[in-house]
Amino acid sequence: MAAMFTVIEERGIVNEFDPELGTLKGPTAPPPGARMIGRYRIIKQIGRGGMGEVLKAVDTATDLPVAIKLIDAEVARDPDALRRFEREAKSAMALDHPRIAQIFAQEKDASGRPFLVMEYVDGEPLDRFIKNNPEAPFSQLVDIVLQVAQGLDAAHRRSIIHRDIKPSNILITPAGGVKIIDFGLAKSLWDESSITATDMVVGTPRYISPEQGMGRGVDHRSDIYSLGATFYELVTRQSPFDGDTPLAIMMKHINSPLTPPYMINPKVPADINHIICKMMAKDPSERYQDYDQLISELEQAKLHRLAKEQRLPDTELFALGETPPAMASPEGAPRSYLTEGLINVRIKDLPDPPPPSRTKLIVLSVVGALFVATAIYAFMRPSQDEAGNRQPSPLARGILALLGRIEPPKEPTAEEIAAEDAERVATTKTHIELTLNKILDYQRTADRPGRLPTIKDLRRLGLATEEETRDGWGNDLIITTAGGGLVKSLGRDGIEGTGDDFIFSASGTPHQVPHALTPEEIEVRK
Repeated sequence: MAAMFTVIEERGIVNEFDPELGTLKGPTAPPPGARMIGRYRIIKQIGRGGMGEVLKAVDTATDLPVAIKLIDAEVARDPDALRRFEREAKSAMALDHPRIAQIFAQEKDASGRPFLVMEYVDGEPLDRFIKNNPEAPFSQLVDIVLQVAQGLDAAHRRSIIHRDIKPSNILITPAGGVKIIDFGLAKSLWDESSITATDMVVGTPRYISPEQGMGRGVDHRSDIYSLGATFYELVTRQSPFDGDTPLAIMMKHINSPLTPPYMINPKVPADINHIICKMMAKDPSERYQDYDQLISELEQAKLHRLAKEQRLPDTELFALGETPPAMASPEGAPRSYLTEGLINVRIKDLPDPPPPSRTKLIVLSVVGALFVATAIYAFMRPSQDEAGNRQPSPLARGILALLGRIEPPKEPTAEEIAAEDAERVATTKTHIELTLNKILDYQRTADRPGRLPTIKDLRRLGLATEEETRDGWGNDLIITTAGGGLVKSLGRDGIEGTGDDFIFSASGTPHQVPHALTPEEIEVRK
């Protein structure tokens, strides 16, 4: 009988090798002392956070590497945290997008602690990647942010937000692709106010949005802000705000004006500077309101950068003025560097458009000015009455009459304001009730019954119009999976988490319905 030799591969798979047959017998039991969680053999710890540890492991049933997210025992003892963990884990498992590290399963270890089995990504975090690639051109930096935005958009379409976007949660694969990790976990373990049991705000201070820092409710625009802070660091190599303590940093996100990126790195192009400043607006209503516009502007900025970089000499190609590596040429660029087939031609081979003729512009300007002056003279030219006296033109007489009738604007009374507010409140209730009915229609016709749509889904499918999904103040209603599913209006002030928000459960139960203002309340406010 042939002798058997035990072989332990680097990934942690144990096989027996038969030298006579020259073959591996296949997986066997792990060696004594190997750490096991369920059927997963632990190789090493690859990360640790406030909620638990992330481990590299091997699935002994498939011989494939996986990542294990095991929450700490203290968190596992909290029943509310466990329920939220299970609910959010199910939502995160529904995400299937090439830019998001997939969650395969939720299981429990021998002590009953739940853990997640996730896709193992052979890549490096973005913060380490950018330190190892200081010569990365602006087009590649834009492409990284573009891929992250595409992944966040896919999650938002399933009513899932990340709440902790930062460079360490973005992995860059050897091929240059992007994978977002830790989806939904921070949200699943804490309550809807974003405050933990120790009064610590969920999120990372250097990338946290102002509304997160203030403990208010958040939506996808908070992820856009954090992605903007990450983008800021990519092009300037420093955080947008810094301080001696986490609280000091968060207060700067809330109160301090943002220094535009081009003032830190003068090489930052104007379009990229504009995109970052808009992503990081203090007021969520002043940021990009959806990912469609953000993705469109990032794609345009990427094309512009590629066009310019391919025309520049190599010594000017890179964002920070470093010596260009071999990968800088379009032929040698990684696949993700030209994502989604945006570049199908060599832009540098296209001829530059001829500059406009200055003579033509001058002639057109003079002709236009003469035409405007003639028209004004014709309308304003005085006329003569029957007695031969000069009279103002009909247009001039109309203007003078109008000026004579101008009165200061009349201030509305408290009763008029109260009547208008009552109408807006009634409109908001009606539109929320209509949206709740449309959610039921969506769930009856959608591929996955019971899944909550977004407002954008209802509009896209023709189930509701834009007017029907706005409140009485013209703001879009919000559908969120928080609390088992809610439909909300941000009310008069447009700020989430205040007393005039309208909140209904997806089943139609009203949780918070502000009353219309009375004339007496309006007088007090005045």
